[in-house]
Amino acid sequence: VEWISYYLLKNIATIQKSVEWISYYLLKNIATVQKSVEWISYYLLKNIATIQKSVEWISYYLLKRSVLLFSREMKMGFLGRTCLIVLSLLPAVSTQGRWTVVGSDQPVIAEAGDDVILPCHISPRVNAVDMEVRWFRERFDMPVHLYLKQRDQPGRQDRAYQGRTALSPSALQTGNISLHLRNLRSSDRGVYTCFADDGRWNEEGQTEVIVTAMERKLEPMGK
Repeated sequence: VEWISYYLLKNIATIQKSVEWISYYLLKNIATVQKSVEWISYYLLKNIATIQKSVEWISYYLLKRSVLLFSREMKMGFLGRTCLIVLSLLPAVSTQGRWTVVGSDQPVIAEAGDDVILPCHISPRVNAVDMEVRWFRERFDMPVHLYLKQRDQPGRQDRAYQGRTALSPSALQTGNISLHLRNLRSSDRGVYTCFADDGRWNEEGQTEVIVTAMERKLEPMGK
């Protein structure tokens, strides 16, 4: 016991430095880890809708085939006709509660320094107050604007856009998730993605921004 105690005391400094280094490394890289997790989550959420739609379609197809076979065996009796009626209602039930995000099919064209609105809305019009609304460009984990848990999240926003973006709280109630972008810069040109997620379903749309050069007014030359 004395020897073990002596060994631990002798090496406690080395052990402490190792623990400090590990803690420092984790803290230094926690932002990168968090961004990676956000990106993976976005990828899964983006594709889960497609997977879910595929599963629904396969289930619908298999059920349809089963009902048709069953109906033939019943020689189109009363029960068979009832099953066909129920089957005809399945597409409407399976798509109930689904919505899409619609961006703009026309680019937003403005001069540097202007204030613009990037159009985007949810169709059919549903209340988006409780949803996650995220505007981003190339990277999902560096949002141009992030609205989450009924409030804006400026601390997780791309620094280049801090203080220049806003969503309308009243517009969110009607599914309008258009982005207000102030003091347009030449670096703002490009395609923007608006993403909405209600926890069960998510969709996205896109809007393009074109920044034109500011026209200079020529002063009349003196005689």
